[in-house]
Amino acid sequence: IYSELYGPLMLVFTLVAVLLFGMKSSETIVREGTLFGTAFGISFSYWFGASIFYYAIAFLCSTKISFIEMLSLTGYALFGTCLCLLST
Repeated sequence: IYSELYGPLMLVFTLVAVLLFGMKSSETIVREGTLFGTAFGISFSYWFGASIFYYAIAFLCSTKISFIEMLSLTGYALFGTCLCLLST
């Protein structure tokens, strides 16, 4: 599998922008930190956390996939999340 991280990284930044838009429109108040820091932390934590979880499952099932490939696949899967959040 050819894996690159440019597309997934752009999708994570798009998720940050979508979350920022949603938090600003709902007038969310963050006690510690900023809205940008919160959206940034949530997006990257979700991307890396999901990748680690899926990689662990793939490892238990004895598949031959690298962690970079898993990061790429999970990052591209964020397109559906961004599209769903934008439509609501």
